[in-house]
Amino acid sequence: MKAIEEKAVKEVKIIEELKKQLQKKLVIIKEKNKALIDHQRKANEGEKKLLELQQEDSKIPELEIR
Repeated sequence: MKAIEEKAVKEVKIIEELKKQLQKKLVIIKEKNKALIDHQRKANEGEKKLLELQQEDSKIPELEIR
């Protein structure tokens, strides 16, 4: 009976350690996801600005003709 209890205690310790590892990895994933979202937002802002500049640039020949 004692062997069964020792095995159960070991399994509980292993499970707790695995939970800790998963929690650490989840924190890392959340941080990386936040960074990715921030980079995507900056890229979208850059693309929007580029489109605005391209639209302005396309007006230049029209202005030069006048």
